[in-house]
Amino acid sequence: MGSKVLLWLMSGSLVVLACLLTRVSRYGPPHTNYDAAVYFDHAHLRTPSSKADIVRIVQSAAERGQKVRVVGSGHSWSSVAVSEDILLSLWNYTGVVGLDRDEMEVTVKAGTTLNQLNRYLNDRGLAMKNLGSISEQTVAGAISTGTHGNGMGFGNLATLVTGLEFVSGKGELVSARVGSNVNMFKAAQVSVGMLGVITEVTLSVEEIYLLREVLTRHTLDECLGQFDGIMRGGDHVKMWVELFSETCGVFAANRTSETRPRDNPNWTAKNIEVLVMEAILLISSWFPPSVPHVMRLIFLPSSVFSPYDRVDTPPAVLEVPHSLPVHWEAELALPFEGCPAAIRELRRIVIEHRIPANMPIEVSVCWCLFIHTGVLAVYTVCVTHRRPLVPIVEEIFTCM
Repeated sequence: MGSKVLLWLMSGSLVVLACLLTRVSRYGPPHTNYDAAVYFDHAHLRTPSSKADIVRIVQSAAERGQKVRVVGSGHSWSSVAVSEDILLSLWNYTGVVGLDRDEMEVTVKAGTTLNQLNRYLNDRGLAMKNLGSISEQTVAGAISTGTHGNGMGFGNLATLVTGLEFVSGKGELVSARVGSNVNMFKAAQVSVGMLGVITEVTLSVEEIYLLREVLTRHTLDECLGQFDGIMRGGDHVKMWVELFSETCGVFAANRTSETRPRDNPNWTAKNIEVLVMEAILLISSWFPPSVPHVMRLIFLPSSVFSPYDRVDTPPAVLEVPHSLPVHWEAELALPFEGCPAAIRELRRIVIEHRIPANMPIEVSVCWCLFIHTGVLAVYTVCVTHRRPLVPIVEEIFTCM
């Protein structure tokens, strides 16, 4: 009896430790990106707190022939923000500049995070039309990198922008709005920092609303066979697909006339389940050969992706409600109708190459470049092999 209790305590301690490590590791020093694979040189880091400071830094760099790169919250798996000259962070340049209720627009400083903006809007009975899965990014960083949410009737976050102000490479302030300086405005919406340093962003907002989210569980064949109908079956729809067990969870959220949030009765149990699952995924990342067996063990039971029905605010529904383990991610954007074939091809490659893809892939759709674009977000947590999904991405792009 005593040995069983000791074993239970040790197992529980291991799970708790793994969960804590998962969360602590998300918040590395400012000079690293999300998964700590890219390190920035602090010797050239600038953190302006005013627009005048930004102009001065850019002008000084231009006079010296130096390059300036802007870094956001580090939620990128690439080295696009690394600079051998000057790295500029706007984490000290935050806050709301103004709210225009007549035009239903809010203007914020570029370093303001989506989380800060969501809280500001919620306190005033307002909300954004669409959101991505996380809110740690800066507003400027989110729009500049094409961060998207999901839904057939929605574009990426940059489509909510109605006006921009940025400092050009010469240190000049440039403004652009919808219907004014149109070419510059469109270029600045998703610029990846190439046009200059964004200082202010104006976005459209609306009266706050509630979303009713329903989760249903399906097999992979069911999801792919009814893909079009499922993805068109709600305002915001996404799939989580586990490739080894061929199990899918479909999350569908629609605007509702209900007047107050309503939690899923099993929400606490669901969050505990997710915490335990995250811990197991993190532990399995140290032993890649075990991943297929671990994923089947976790996702085959009917308790995973078990149905629920809840009502809440847009940030509470559209954002992932818990921290994911530090992971690597590759996103594929492809025509909507090509998604089922791409998912089947992805599964074939994962199985054949024994890729330790130990997180479900996320499938979503948004309106992009006048067509409905499917987005496959492929995740993995793997300590021993940092980027095992690069060959998958390259092969699928070749096949498609």
